[in-house]
Amino acid sequence: MRTRIDAPNIARDRQGAAALEFALVGPPLALLAFGILQYGVYFGVAHSVQQLTNDAARVAVAGLNEAERTQLVREHVDAHWRDYGLVREDSVAVSVSDAGGAITVQSRYDASYLPIFAMKGLVPMPPSTIEDRASVRVGGF
Repeated sequence: MRTRIDAPNIARDRQGAAALEFALVGPPLALLAFGILQYGVYFGVAHSVQQLTNDAARVAVAGLNEAERTQLVREHVDAHWRDYGLVREDSVAVSVSDAGGAITVQSRYDASYLPIFAMKGLVPMPPSTIEDRASVRVGGF
């Protein structure tokens, strides 16, 4: 016996409605969740680079001249970059300047290897180079 299909029955039939709704909402929701996760990773790396720069500036105070301060900063970065998750040694570049009674450590970090940059064109992108600066006064107040 065949079931007769007519328009009023099709309009009332709700089978598969949830699957259709998920097919419409699922991909944008998955993209949003992936974007949130990847931005979190990017901000974590940016924070780690800032902390590494701050710590290097504090270490630089122990140097007696600019050459020694630069050496201390490089040694500190080489010894401690592993302490910060997702930071790669080959992507960190630091420089030290000593002027005006303050030591300034500048860092540049190439974060273009992070998975967030695979989403280029889908979402707004942060800069792929993270630049940070930390200054510490030399001497008293």
